[in-house]
Amino acid sequence: MATYTYTHPYATLRADQLVNECVAAGLPIIDCQRLGDPSETIWMISSVALTSPQQTTLTTTVNNHNGSAQTAPGLTENLIINGGFTIDQRGRGGGTPLGQVNYGVDRWMALMETSQLAMNTISPDRCRFTQIGSAAQHWGVAQWIEAGFTLPCRGSLLSLQFIARGSTSMNLRAAVLEWPGSTDSPGSSRNVVNNWASTTYSPGNFFISAVSVLAQTSSLAVTTADASFILAATPSSAANNLIAFVWSESAQAQNVYFELAQVNLAAGSTRRPYAPRPFATEMMLCRRYCLNLPSLPIGICATAGTLQGGGSMVFPTQMLRAPSVLSGSFQVNAGSAGTIGFDSPSPTGTGFLNTANNWTTNAICKINAILEAEL
Repeated sequence: MATYTYTHPYATLRADQLVNECVAAGLPIIDCQRLGDPSETIWMISSVALTSPQQTTLTTTVNNHNGSAQTAPGLTENLIINGGFTIDQRGRGGGTPLGQVNYGVDRWMALMETSQLAMNTISPDRCRFTQIGSAAQHWGVAQWIEAGFTLPCRGSLLSLQFIARGSTSMNLRAAVLEWPGSTDSPGSSRNVVNNWASTTYSPGNFFISAVSVLAQTSSLAVTTADASFILAATPSSAANNLIAFVWSESAQAQNVYFELAQVNLAAGSTRRPYAPRPFATEMMLCRRYCLNLPSLPIGICATAGTLQGGGSMVFPTQMLRAPSVLSGSFQVNAGSAGTIGFDSPSPTGTGFLNTANNWTTNAICKINAILEAEL
C-alpha cells in the first residue's frame, strides 16, 4: 500500500464518493481518511504505489472533487424507530380504524385525506396500510424524528430506503421533510399535508408552509410484487426535527392498501442491508414515546385518593416528556377503581393518585394503562 497526502475542505469532502471517483479514473485507491487537523488534511490510500502519471490523475481528481454533504461520523444507526413495525404497544396493529394523526404501531402516525385507515403488521418486518374510508381518498404514514437524533444530522447526507408493494398497481410518493419550528413540539403541524389534491409538492401547496422539503420522489410505481426505493436528503442548519413520509399519489377506493417493509433512514447515499436492532433495544426506544403498563401493581390504597408511598414508579427508560394517559384504568381488589391521575409526573417517572377520590382503604391497586409522550 501507499499513502498520498492532500488538503481538501472537509465541508465538501465525501470520502466514499471520492474513492469511487478515483476508481472510476482507473486508480487503485482503496480508502480516504480525514486527519481532523486544522489544515483539513486527507490521506488517499492506494493498494499499490502509483506511477507518476497516476499521481497526476489522483491530484486532479482530488482537486476537482466537490462532494455532496459529508456523512457525519456516528450516524450509522437507523433514525427510524420500529422500521420493521414489530412493536405495537397500543394494540392498534391489527386493523384498528385510525383517525387523523393517530398513532398505530409504535412511532407510526396515520395521515389521510378525509376518513380513516388501518395498520396491520403482517410479518416481522412489514406493515399493511389500508384505506378503509367508504369514499376514495389519499392516505399515508409518517414518522417524526426527535431533535436528539435530528440535530447531529444537520449538513449530513441521509438516505431513506424502504420496500413497498400494493394490493393493486398504484403510485406512491415519499419525502423527507424538516421542521424548523419549536423543538419536538409540532402541535397541529404534525399533519404535514396542506392539500391532498394538490400536485405541487411544496410548502403552502401539498405540504403545510411550516415544513421544508429536503427531498421527495417522483411517482413510485408499485405492484403486488416487492420493489425497493431510496431517497437521499441533507438536513439544513435549521432542522430541529425530521419527518419521513410515504403516501398514495392518488385517491384510491375502499380496501386498497400499500405495504411498507424494512424502513431505514441513515447516513450515506447507497443502499444498505436492513439490519434491525435487537428487539429489547427497539422496545426501549419505543418506550421513550409510548409506555404500556399491563396490570402493573402500584401499591395499597392509603386513603380514598392516595397510595401508600405515593404509588411512585420509575419508568424503564426516560420518556421524551412527562407523559399523558392515552387510555386505561386502575384495577382494585375491593371497592371502586377510580380515575387515573398523576402525582408529580416527569419524563423519568411519576406517582399515581385517584382523581375520583373513591378508593377503599387498604385495597390493592394495579394500573392497566398506556402512557404517551409522542411528538
